[in-house]
Amino acid sequence: MSKSFYSIIWIISEKLGASFISMTSFFIYAYFLTPTEIGIATMVLAASMGLGQVVGTLFQDPMVCVKKLEKQAINTVFIGGLTLSLLTALLLVLVSFWVTESVDYQQLALTSSVLIPILFLNAIYTALLRRRHAFKSLSQRLLIGKLLGASLGIIGVTLGFGAMSMVIQAILIEFFGLIFLINAQKITLSGRMDFKELINITHLGVSVALRKLSWEGYIKGLPLLIGATLGAGAVGVFAFAWRIVDMPRTALMSGAISYALPTFSAHKTSTCLLADFIKFSKVSMLIFAPLFVGLALVAEPLILTIFGEKWIDAVPIIIGLAICTVVSLTTMYIPTVLTALLTPKTTLKVDILSSVISLLLCYLLIPHLGLYAVVMSILFRSLFNLPFTTYQMSVRLNIPVLKQFTIHTKTFISLVFMSLLVLVAQDNFVLNNFYMLMASIAIGVLIYSSFIMLLEKSFLTTFLRRSNESK
Repeated sequence: MSKSFYSIIWIISEKLGASFISMTSFFIYAYFLTPTEIGIATMVLAASMGLGQVVGTLFQDPMVCVKKLEKQAINTVFIGGLTLSLLTALLLVLVSFWVTESVDYQQLALTSSVLIPILFLNAIYTALLRRRHAFKSLSQRLLIGKLLGASLGIIGVTLGFGAMSMVIQAILIEFFGLIFLINAQKITLSGRMDFKELINITHLGVSVALRKLSWEGYIKGLPLLIGATLGAGAVGVFAFAWRIVDMPRTALMSGAISYALPTFSAHKTSTCLLADFIKFSKVSMLIFAPLFVGLALVAEPLILTIFGEKWIDAVPIIIGLAICTVVSLTTMYIPTVLTALLTPKTTLKVDILSSVISLLLCYLLIPHLGLYAVVMSILFRSLFNLPFTTYQMSVRLNIPVLKQFTIHTKTFISLVFMSLLVLVAQDNFVLNNFYMLMASIAIGVLIYSSFIMLLEKSFLTTFLRRSNESK
């Protein structure tokens, strides 16, 4: 198989492994901690990790995209970014001490602030490894760090450290990952920082970071809105459903995008970029879409088999979120292409506007529709951005808007037949939850793979041949 195939396999393996570890630890925490403890820890980590990710994004993508990265530029980013991350951590602590007099909350905020500079350093070392296409090394080290940090965090919660154990786990995961990254990528610092160089590097990063902040602000605002209107129980149901869908979504999509950005950046001045975009989009939809459509189809027997009746209220939310994910797959590489072309600002205003309108829509509908309003808000955000992002692709890559969807026609046809036959089987079979789950998966895999091999035979043959030729 080709080197590129192995690279993306390593990326996705690391993301899936990390998601599995996160999901396992989440349910262990749910068993040992009270909803209040989990809620406090979640709010604290949302602030520190959100800020840390924004600061890291400010520098990581520009470092990956630039054609030649000089040592002076690395030195400038390291010193300037580390200073910014430390100031951000200090600001978080001061705000936390100002808004609450709770000693427990203040201690958690103070401890979690350490995450901001650690996340920044992780982003810098990750960018350098991504430039080298050292995806195997990157995946192995991050996965080992996640496993070590999660293990120690779980030990902490069993020993009675409460909400602090969740914060400590998050810190240890990133810290162990950083240690392994430092060992894999050496950085020599000269002690000097060029402010002009720093401004040039962050010029692109500001747009990417604001886009990240738009999404993080939106998705972190939803639980607060749910809690204020529907109560803590509804927050728990949404958080559970979100975890079920978002963990595999993040693993698959972020892994594929991490591989795509340096590839797109290398071809940004050639006609290969259009071919790369079509190939990446088509393959990702072909592989990822049936997983989330399948999740929607088996949500009820899956939840009842693993978790029982306790979480049955989350089933319709899981179905809705899975469908939203399939919609988002149609445009998953467009922001990556715009970043590779150094034009991420083109849809930034629309992205921020969609977040604001979607939150407002959720606020207006949630008293009447409950958690269904949250699903509608997420779906609305994706659909609102759709015409603007696809238009930009038609301008930048000269690909018609309609073609951006028609390349997935055969995948959609396969998904429709898979869904219909699985639903018919579920309606006619009289089985317990476990056997219904297994039967639905077997039927779905058989029908989808059969239709794909029939409808996409030419594409699959060409794709596999070119992969083997690029060894």
